[in-house]
Amino acid sequence: MTPYVQTLRGYKYAVATLVLATAVAGVLATPLPAEAGGTGGAGGAGRAGGGGTQIPEGSRVIKDIIVNGNQRIASETVISYAGIEVGGPYNDEIFSAVVKNLFKTGFFGDVAITANPDTDVVVISLQENPIINRIVFEGNNDISTENLMNEVNLRPRVVYTRTKVQQATERLLEIYRRSGRFSARVVPKIIERADNRVDLIFEVDEGQVTRVSRIIFVGNRAFADSTLKGEILTEESRWYRFFSSDDTYDPDRVAYDRELLRRFYLRNGYVDFSVVSDLGELTPDRQSFIITYTLREGKRYRVGKRSVISQVDDLKTVDFSDDIEQDEGDWYSSDDVDVTVQNITDRVGARGYAFVSVQPRIERNVEKGIVNVNYHLQEGEKIFIERINIVGNKRTLDEVVRRELLVQEGDAFNTELIRRSREELNRLGLFSSVDVRNRPGGVPDSTVIDTDVRETATGELSVGAGFSTTDGAIGNLRIRERNFLGKNQDLLFSFNLSSRRQDFDVSFTEPYLFDRKVSGGIDLYRLRRDYEDEAGYISTTVGTGLRFGYRIFPRLTQNWRYSIDSSSIDETNRENSLLRSDDGSTSALTQSLIYDDRNSTFNPTEGFYSNASVTYAGLGGSFAYWQFTARLAYYYPFAPDWIGRLQAHGGHIQKARGKVIRTTDRFFVGGDDFRGFEFYGIGPRDRNNDDSLGGETYYVVQYEQGFPIGLPQELGIEGRAFIDFGSLFDVEYSDLSDDDLQERAYLDKTPRISIGAGFAWSSPFGPVRIYFGFPIKKQPYDRRETLRFTFGTRF
Repeated sequence: MTPYVQTLRGYKYAVATLVLATAVAGVLATPLPAEAGGTGGAGGAGRAGGGGTQIPEGSRVIKDIIVNGNQRIASETVISYAGIEVGGPYNDEIFSAVVKNLFKTGFFGDVAITANPDTDVVVISLQENPIINRIVFEGNNDISTENLMNEVNLRPRVVYTRTKVQQATERLLEIYRRSGRFSARVVPKIIERADNRVDLIFEVDEGQVTRVSRIIFVGNRAFADSTLKGEILTEESRWYRFFSSDDTYDPDRVAYDRELLRRFYLRNGYVDFSVVSDLGELTPDRQSFIITYTLREGKRYRVGKRSVISQVDDLKTVDFSDDIEQDEGDWYSSDDVDVTVQNITDRVGARGYAFVSVQPRIERNVEKGIVNVNYHLQEGEKIFIERINIVGNKRTLDEVVRRELLVQEGDAFNTELIRRSREELNRLGLFSSVDVRNRPGGVPDSTVIDTDVRETATGELSVGAGFSTTDGAIGNLRIRERNFLGKNQDLLFSFNLSSRRQDFDVSFTEPYLFDRKVSGGIDLYRLRRDYEDEAGYISTTVGTGLRFGYRIFPRLTQNWRYSIDSSSIDETNRENSLLRSDDGSTSALTQSLIYDDRNSTFNPTEGFYSNASVTYAGLGGSFAYWQFTARLAYYYPFAPDWIGRLQAHGGHIQKARGKVIRTTDRFFVGGDDFRGFEFYGIGPRDRNNDDSLGGETYYVVQYEQGFPIGLPQELGIEGRAFIDFGSLFDVEYSDLSDDDLQERAYLDKTPRISIGAGFAWSSPFGPVRIYFGFPIKKQPYDRRETLRFTFGTRF
């Protein structure tokens, strides 16, 4: 028996019976009075009084109703669904409606209705649809059973119907098509069980993923096919795209690609552009798709006149010229229009106008090839914030969200402050999405702010492994919770291990110390450094630190840190060594100013970063010195995938109160800080044992140019060329004269220069960096390094 052995057999039989019964009744029966009463019947039938019922001409009165075949559904319920009653009329039309009503419930697979013209007893014969006992999916590997079950509108213990199963089958096929499997097949089957129950089994043949073998553009003259392919999401199938699903055929993605093409052309001034058609065709072997886009580019337009037309009285005299991104004669760009709309919206929002609508309207002059752009400001009113609602935060406390908002209940509505509030909430790193929107309040001059956040995972457990030419094999364990107790507190346990470094660190940060926008934290750490080969010592440091910081301006932060630690130095007993390695404690206070407007913290492509700090060691402890450091970085995109990176950093350390500066407190340069030279590779060096002595002053300037190397962008591989320039110098020994020091150490302030190239790969296993560096200006005693390789990952 197939799962669809459900027919209208009973319905057809009932209609035929009614026709015959009506014909006999027309000959034998006498007309009934207009009103008739009904009495009870037998067989568990539902009964109802019918006094006062109007009997249509040509109809007869139901004396009793008998229901047969119902197992789960009560007879009274069946009669209620049927829409008839004892004492009511019956005829062909009424019986037809009864059959339809019962089938419409979905509870019955077969319905038959008959009437005895001698007794006027109506018999409803039913075959109930079975109940689904369980649902099973077989053959599904690409999509889990749980996900498939969530997509179908069927569950155990619901009524089985052919229509529902057909709909579920179509939905499953749609899910597989969306995942690129157009050859998938789904066959539903049933296994009959006792008590009119069935097991529903979907046999799935997922088939092969149907990929896009080729993308064709027709009608494009201004832009090459390769350029347009870079603007859409769908990609042509290639062997290296094993981590991507964008090369599978998805009609919804193709529809979105149409919109992306439209935006691209509008961004470049093609106002009349349209996608005439997009056609996806299966190849003859049915293994892949070929997508063809037919385009109508039209003419490219320049910007003509620009104007802001305000219907708001208080804004009619405002000069918006600085807010308009485009100049006359520039190529028209829809992006510039969007930015202008946002600029004007922010400007009027700062004046307290919440619902001012900025509508850009363009006027084409096809002959001259220009577009006049008019920005219309619709009337709005000054309103105040009635209430602020916060929703979506299941773990994060409301106060964490509220303290980042720059507006409060009762304030005048300000779109600029709302926009900045959204940025502040995003910067917390606690939410995957933040939506701050306003709606009319309870009175005409009020608004309600709805802050809808979606929390993201803030706990981290990561195990890392890697290798670098500096530290050798690297491993790390990191446990972090960035939203401890829902208060945005940051708790971190970190352990790093390599052949040169063993670090253990525990830190806790409170972002709102004493209910003020001041961050505070404490650190506990143990650091071990093995620089025996480079500088002749092994050091171990144990200490703690207290820190706090606050924001001066949106991009400018000031931090303070006090630390006290104890360090011990293990020397390698080299004869006549210049190593200064006294054991002791250091008590230091550090102040730093940080400015950061980069577009990304981890992989910036645009923006500026600076960090200047001053440290004084000598608030107690064994050692005393001043240390000054600075680091600057500037990122500039010359063109897509051509990112220039300019970095400069330097420092100076100077003894205080006549104390000695240890070798371990000096600066060391090389490796990543100066490619082409080894770690600890440049600067003063002991003539006797070739140990690096470090330096008390250094500077390094690095320029790096990233560029594409012809490989597909999704591989994440870019070429890099660099030039590094800098020097490390100045060492002081109170017990040695300048002549003695010159005899025992290599001292030279001459700048070193290196050039080189390499590539960076953002691999699925972690970042990989390979550089080939070649010093072009060096000293004979410098330690050179041609290849620098770094690989790291976290699981």
